[in-house]
Amino acid sequence: MTYVKPRQVEIAPEFPLITVLALLAVVFCFMQSSGVGLQWWLEHNCLSLVKLSQLINCKDYVPVLINIFYSSFICANILQLLVSLYYIWSVGHKLEQFLEAKGFLLLLFTTLLTTWLVMFFEKKMARRLSI
Repeated sequence: MTYVKPRQVEIAPEFPLITVLALLAVVFCFMQSSGVGLQWWLEHNCLSLVKLSQLINCKDYVPVLINIFYSSFICANILQLLVSLYYIWSVGHKLEQFLEAKGFLLLLFTTLLTTWLVMFFEKKMARRLSI
């Protein structure tokens, strides 16, 4: 009986561009929020469901995407920033190499938008059921 060694998947070593951009986005949002004060920054830049509904009803989609970006990448303090950076790097660059840049970018956008869409439709359904 012959032992057959299982094949290992070879992952091409390429530069994880999307992961690095996600890391820069987190650092960018943290620096912006710490410069003016987190409370003020959250009130003016992060997306609430009321604000989301108003923007969508006005068919103004660019501020929706900008606020979703800010709300998804914000860190409240340095510890959360460091944990986020570690998590994004440790998981992100491996996933990006496995899924390639297009697949990883699609996964990233899907996960970012899914939480906001669920919250938006949950709010709409709650309003319908209460009336």
